[in-house]
Amino acid sequence: MYATIFGMEHLRSLPSNFSYYLTQIEKDSRFKVGLINPNDFKGNLFVKTIRMVKYIRKIRPDILYLTLWQGYNNLVLAKILRLIDCKIVIWKFTHCIEGTNIISRFFFKKLYWPSINRIYMMFDNHTDDALKKHLVKKSQIVTLSRGADVRWYSMFQKDKARQPFRLIATGQDHRDYETLARACEETCTKCEIITFRYKSYLEVAEKFKNSEWVHFTFLKDGYSLKSYRYVVEEVSKSSVMAICCEKLPYGAGYTNIVECLAFQLPILQTLNPDVHLDPEKEGIGFSIQPYDVAEWKNRIIQLKQDKMLRDNMSNRICSLLNGEYNSNATTNYITDDFLSLVNN
Repeated sequence: MYATIFGMEHLRSLPSNFSYYLTQIEKDSRFKVGLINPNDFKGNLFVKTIRMVKYIRKIRPDILYLTLWQGYNNLVLAKILRLIDCKIVIWKFTHCIEGTNIISRFFFKKLYWPSINRIYMMFDNHTDDALKKHLVKKSQIVTLSRGADVRWYSMFQKDKARQPFRLIATGQDHRDYETLARACEETCTKCEIITFRYKSYLEVAEKFKNSEWVHFTFLKDGYSLKSYRYVVEEVSKSSVMAICCEKLPYGAGYTNIVECLAFQLPILQTLNPDVHLDPEKEGIGFSIQPYDVAEWKNRIIQLKQDKMLRDNMSNRICSLLNGEYNSNATTNYITDDFLSLVNN
């Protein structure tokens, strides 16, 4: 059972990486997939949780499949209280919480994390940190690559030789669009920034409202199918993905990286130790120190002027797509893992 605010038809209309591969899992005859939408259950958090628990107990799923960043900790708590007894599998973007005092540390180490059967981490550093602190057992946790649904994205594929050079940036959280916009303005490089109407982003957009090079688009309808298709269409027409972030204590830009892979776009990314896919190590882009306008300018010029370099990076991305960064590979890992959990 997968927890989501979206219906199955909506999920099927998007790439499988959007639903954490549920739409590919459901095609496997060994699995019967169901959804649970927290918005279907009314009341305060306590009442809503009890109603969700009753529904789960009625369906009796073997596995409850969650993404914790969407706020399903109440269902983990329900398992701790033995209100539900299914296996719990989660995807996680951030470090495992250790607790700030003796009581909270006991809760997380002895109750919360042991109640989760499998954790798919986005970043190796986070996996290593959880193991080092003995919050989880090695058998509970793995860093899993989010492969791109190449078939879905291929509908938007463009002939790059016919496209003028431009950068694209589509992230929303903790982005440093001031640095990116300045670097593109000062190198006379086309840059399309698609994001949401956050105060700091609106302020940057106002500074560059008359720019010939930097253009902001603010999405009005959240993560709707229409808006996501618009984003993907714009990514497909671009030459390089810019993931320009503030200095952060955790990884960022993972969704952007999946889209980069799908369209074989070289990556310019703010340096961050918490990354699963290092663009420099893989030879598919460059990492830049936070807030370093001069280095952003240098790397933008380098990629803009050297088409052979961009082509080589694109070829390396194709190799990654043929390996673990393909949605088929990720789905196969998950389905095998699910069966292992249920049968053990």
